[in-house]
Amino acid sequence: MCGILEQVDRLLRVRPLHIRFAPATGDVVIGRVTDVAKGHWKLDISSRLSGNLHLSSVDLPGREQRRRTAMDEMNMRNLYGELIFSFLFTARTSMTAHDTEGQNDLISAEVQSSQLGASTVLHTRNLKYGCLSQGQLISITPALVKRVHQHFYRFPQVTGGTTVEFVLARNGLIFVGARAVVNAGNIAKDDTGCCSSALSRLLREYICRISNTVRVFALLSLSINPHIIWEMSEKSVDWGFEPKEILTSTFQKLVLTKYVEINYEGNNK
Repeated sequence: MCGILEQVDRLLRVRPLHIRFAPATGDVVIGRVTDVAKGHWKLDISSRLSGNLHLSSVDLPGREQRRRTAMDEMNMRNLYGELIFSFLFTARTSMTAHDTEGQNDLISAEVQSSQLGASTVLHTRNLKYGCLSQGQLISITPALVKRVHQHFYRFPQVTGGTTVEFVLARNGLIFVGARAVVNAGNIAKDDTGCCSSALSRLLREYICRISNTVRVFALLSLSINPHIIWEMSEKSVDWGFEPKEILTSTFQKLVLTKYVEINYEGNNK
């Protein structure tokens, strides 16, 4: 068996590299809307069964607290499912007529409940969850994603008012993209996290650099650690690699050597 070695006291366990995602309560996931049904959205979360996001489990525009009505149900596509255009690049894989019917939006959510043999119930009752756009979506094996305390990271600003968001989902999907900074007094302006403003060339290159670094870690079967990903992407600048050159074997060897050094120093502390 080939996998990742885990140790708990005197117990050694090998976690296979290629596994099917099994959702558990509290897991952060990224899913794509596949259907808008009566009172809920169906999401593909790379699991055996689809995830259900009920209308009662999302925040209404303006974070209004009230019971959902028939009018809210009719306007479900305006929350998740409405086609979001971007001038540069987006997390969507294609723009087809099927998208205009209110499907294929990318959403970050949390598993509210999951039962064996039943669909997974999701919720987005938090400002950090919502629609994801203007970025890159990387798919890796879920075995490389550990359960950590924080799955949402904001890398330092590249241009004024914009940060690079790094979403590490337990179902093996990683989103790297731009997210505008919103004032606390104007929460309703960015409820879903979607934006349609154009991204600068510098910011696009920065997103590509981080995304390619993640792909290198996946090729080398290394656990995804956002702090190390950030450090390696910064090292790629110091080493003189362009974003497209990060996927070369030369950079992969440097990453593997640096990764071993970091782990060795951490174990000796």
